[in-house]
Amino acid sequence: MGVIKKTETERMASSLRLAVSHFARGTFPVTASSSVLPVNRILTVLENPDGKKNYLADQNAHHVLKKGHLYFIPVYHPCHISLNTSLHFISIQFRLEPYTGVDLFSNYSSMLAFAEPDLARRVKACYDTSPELGSSLQLGALIYEMAGRCLERITPDELGTVARFGLYRKLIDYITMNCSAKMHVGDMARVMNLGRETFTRRFTADTGISPKRFFNRYLLRRACDLLCRPHTTVRETAYELSFSSEYYFSRFFRRNTGMTPRQFQQSQRLV
Repeated sequence: MGVIKKTETERMASSLRLAVSHFARGTFPVTASSSVLPVNRILTVLENPDGKKNYLADQNAHHVLKKGHLYFIPVYHPCHISLNTSLHFISIQFRLEPYTGVDLFSNYSSMLAFAEPDLARRVKACYDTSPELGSSLQLGALIYEMAGRCLERITPDELGTVARFGLYRKLIDYITMNCSAKMHVGDMARVMNLGRETFTRRFTADTGISPKRFFNRYLLRRACDLLCRPHTTVRETAYELSFSSEYYFSRFFRRNTGMTPRQFQQSQRLV
């Protein structure tokens, strides 16, 4: 008789961090615009009497939003969105990270659609649940369930590159503690005790993303978190992240998300 421990599964389960940044129900008109966010997005459709006028699209698919369906947009994935005031939905935005700033879906590049009326009903019931503790527990369980279904469609290679970020925990901790617009790839290379070119080559080969792009993603993630604070201005956020001006911060933000910081703040106030 013996026991075989799944040590790596234990470690990964213990290190996973679920952070929910948005759980809202309502209507929010968006006129055929493209956006990228540093969070995973789930849209649960409650009503769509206007049919084809409300849709999500990317380079791989075009989804007309249907009642009882759920739609998943991975973190950092560009998505073309068209919504009008007839569409009633529940929006969930979350991160699921084995390492700070590294989402499980970081390297996934497709939207997913699920015809799941029972799951949509459970999401609605979760939103309507009180007290808040019960609702939060239900929401966490639903996100893990939906994430599991999404992971079933991800290739081993796409998951494997996420695991290889474990080689750079020291660097990730450094970025987490010192994130600002003044950080450069050379600073990151010095943390890893490597020359800039060697570091860039190894990091890109291991993770599937360049260090510059990885850092810009983390900087965007941090910017979104700051902008979501009550009464925070764009200028305050730019200053806190050490941008030379509000203009340069806004340009960085729009280049990486497709929207201005103020438009992002407005989108997060959906009630």
